[in-house]
Amino acid sequence: MLRRTVLLLAVAGTVLTTPAAMAAVSGPDVSHYQHPGGVGIGWTVVRASGHSFVLHKATDGAAQTDATFSRDWRDATSAGLVVGGYHYARPSAAAGNAAAQARHFVGVLGTTRHTGQLPPLLDLESSGGLTPSQLITWTRTFLSTVHALTGRTPVIYSYPYFWKTAMAGTTAFHGYPLWGACYCSSPTNFAGAWSHWTFWQYSDHSTVQGIVGKTDMNRFNGTLAQLKLLSNGFPTAEPVVTLPSGVARVGTDLTLTAPTTALPGQPLRITGALLTKGGHPVAGRTVVVSRRAVGSSGWSQVATLTTSSTGAWGAQLRATGDVELVAQFAGDAGALPSSSPVQTLDVTYAAG
Repeated sequence: MLRRTVLLLAVAGTVLTTPAAMAAVSGPDVSHYQHPGGVGIGWTVVRASGHSFVLHKATDGAAQTDATFSRDWRDATSAGLVVGGYHYARPSAAAGNAAAQARHFVGVLGTTRHTGQLPPLLDLESSGGLTPSQLITWTRTFLSTVHALTGRTPVIYSYPYFWKTAMAGTTAFHGYPLWGACYCSSPTNFAGAWSHWTFWQYSDHSTVQGIVGKTDMNRFNGTLAQLKLLSNGFPTAEPVVTLPSGVARVGTDLTLTAPTTALPGQPLRITGALLTKGGHPVAGRTVVVSRRAVGSSGWSQVATLTTSSTGAWGAQLRATGDVELVAQFAGDAGALPSSSPVQTLDVTYAAG
């Protein structure tokens, strides 16, 4: 990943994982470089030290696979960490290069449709000699190919100077989650190219228990429940806690109403409401609707909505096959997370 010669907030050249830093939802990103001499990583120790996720290099260019990816993906998953895999891009003007790299990436990473797996991540910090216009086209092709193969919206990793120069500061990708590198005192949104950041790589020289040597370190812009939502999981139940102001977080109920049958390709409306346990509306909150094919285990997000003044929300979908639907609210400082009951939609075919 990105290397810089000047590190801010460093102590003797090393950024330490302190209790204050651990208050955030954090995790390292690694590759075979964190396995000097073939030594392994103690993922249970990494998790026990307070980290929640790991981002691992999966592929590089059109043919290379990181030697330790499969082992780390398996062992980090077993340790209970949320896992994500990234592709180091080697852009080229050769015809079909972006799509070929995307296919190689997904072929190694998989579709990331299982619980605990983050969307695919693109590490873009090399232009390959392309002009900004060419690189923007290359990036768009790579991302759209990954989305077509996985059904998930990829995350983009880069750093501000590269985005300003190699990508001409484009705002064309603001709809993709941002993983921004900035070894500074606050996260970056690339001078407004994004409205907000999702992951922040704040150090490339951190010490983490369970990992030999130094590693990159990241924070997630949200709660652990929200991280689990992003990784195909459900918000975990948590007790009501009292905030420093003395205001308790309220419990919530989330409903989802959907047709039980539909014709192939038929547009359909799903609705619901987010209410307190006492039946009062919870307005202005984000509700995520996900679906999965009946019989499968991996969820994919299909809509992100904001509740109205009455707590109501609604979305228009199209029937493509037998699916299960669920709505989820990740919770915030004033309200606890909740999930609707899973609803099943059967697609029926006309006789004859």
